[in-house]
Amino acid sequence: MRKSRILLINSILGSLYFLLFLAVQNAMRSMDFEGSTKLAAALVASLLMGPHLFIVFLAVLFGWLGYFLKRSGFALTSAILYCVAAGLFFPFAPFLIPMIILGFTAYGFIKKALGAESVKV
Repeated sequence: MRKSRILLINSILGSLYFLLFLAVQNAMRSMDFEGSTKLAAALVASLLMGPHLFIVFLAVLFGWLGYFLKRSGFALTSAILYCVAAGLFFPFAPFLIPMIILGFTAYGFIKKALGAESVKV
């Protein structure tokens, strides 16, 4: 069985999203805050984005595992974790929708390819 190109695209997009999100969060932490209100707002935003960032990291990890190991379960787990990450931090959900769609599509194709491969044997 060939490796899934859809899952490769999904994993690359997820990795780019994770690195961009990490850069934005680090830039926000290094900002100069004049008042306590701005500092409190940045702290709350960091606390809300932390779990989102961790779940996206897990989704990217499972996506790459699914790609290299050719396992449909990892692709499904990755897509589900992207859904959870979208629910955790809703303002960034539109950026995760392509990864969610690609993840579930890759799961279907890998499952179909593995099923056809087991029938041939």
